[in-house]
Amino acid sequence: MKTRKSSLRFAKLAVALCLVLPFLAFGLWDALLTVTAPFAPPTGEALPAAGRQNATACLLYGCAHSLNQSLQGSTDGWTLDTATDPAQQQADFLGRVDTLAMGGVLDDFQRAAVRGTVQDTQRFALTRYTLDAGLEQYILMPREPGNAPAGPVRGYPQFHFQAIFTADGVPVYLDLQNGPETTPPTLDTVLACAGLDTIADWQPQTLAGYAGAHGEARYSAETQLYARISYEGHFTYRLVSMTPTEMQAFLQKEADSSAG
Repeated sequence: MKTRKSSLRFAKLAVALCLVLPFLAFGLWDALLTVTAPFAPPTGEALPAAGRQNATACLLYGCAHSLNQSLQGSTDGWTLDTATDPAQQQADFLGRVDTLAMGGVLDDFQRAAVRGTVQDTQRFALTRYTLDAGLEQYILMPREPGNAPAGPVRGYPQFHFQAIFTADGVPVYLDLQNGPETTPPTLDTVLACAGLDTIADWQPQTLAGYAGAHGEARYSAETQLYARISYEGHFTYRLVSMTPTEMQAFLQKEADSSAG
């Protein structure tokens, strides 16, 4: 009888642990993301459950609030990859480019321009940077900016392509300039390629300079992700982690800038 009561007590304890552990895990995750941050998000603005279940949202939240690391094209805080063989770097980069092309982010002309440029190692340089958080950044640009090279790429002498990907290949920053004059991708297309089109609460944002023909922008409070594509030059895509308070401040700044 005593053994039976002990077993029943153990079973109840096991059930209680199953119910409590997920909340403990979320609490520990919030602590990991915010305690080491240079500034903690305002009370009540920890990443919501939907955001915790999205690997990209978790990663960007950590970069923004724990590492204070920019993912918007700067190489500050990144490590130049000098260990990987250049041929392997080129192959890895072109693999990412092919994925973007298959997802409709790059068309056939853009894909061919990237491939032709990256293979012209005399005139163009491809560099790769890494971040401890598991991200990689590629920059493809002329070795001597301002000089118009002769040869097979003379049609795009100042071609520039910069991209940041997660370890899973999700693009979080794309900047393509001075390439073929083709129709740029829509924000829907990029989000679908990134696997973020299933986020349920994307809300369109009308921002000065980034609406209509100039681009598109959306915000998800559940994942605290802000996505934007602008068509200045050719196209630039950004995916940023922002708390609701940060988003409101950003919108106010844009409104003030537009009014001024």
